[in-house]
Amino acid sequence: YQQTDQRIKLIKHERNLGEGAARNTGIDHAKGDYVFHLDADDTIPCSSLEKRWGTASQHRSEMVKGGFSISTFDGNLIAKNHEASSKPVLNTRLSDSNFLKRIPVSHCSYLYERSFLDSKNLRYRTDMTVGLDLVALSAALIAASRISLLPDCVYNYRRTLDSATGRPVRLATITQSIKAKAFVYKNLMDGEHIEAARDYLSV
Repeated sequence: YQQTDQRIKLIKHERNLGEGAARNTGIDHAKGDYVFHLDADDTIPCSSLEKRWGTASQHRSEMVKGGFSISTFDGNLIAKNHEASSKPVLNTRLSDSNFLKRIPVSHCSYLYERSFLDSKNLRYRTDMTVGLDLVALSAALIAASRISLLPDCVYNYRRTLDSATGRPVRLATITQSIKAKAFVYKNLMDGEHIEAARDYLSV
């Protein structure tokens, strides 16, 4: 793909530095106005980026979120349009949205304005292997003042047995999950989102 389209850049770490470092490298090298994340085993609908970009560029949204489907790798549908807003919502924020107060989990279902990520120094932790996406997402949701929500499905998450969420649960995984939840709670409390923090712990 890189050989046929000069816009595509292949950036390769000499050794595996983990998911957080890989995402940070992508953000740091990005040249476009917007950033989104696509995991290697997932797909996106054809209109996914067009819909999110159209909303973001027209309304100057810092973040634009849609729903996502969940399926097995062989195509069995588990959820059709998970975590989708029931209707379009333009430029709300965490404190004004009961939907966002639940911290909708899939960071890949969001489009991010790159200048927003840079100005708020929003990056992924590199000292975690589980839950780092939730920690980064909670920080972004707290920092953003213009978040738009779409009822459309914009991401296709494929659940595989070999994925980080599909592997057998180990004590280290449980410990990391608790650590991630504590970081999200701290982010919410530091941002004075007391109600959201309380609700998050009760989930």
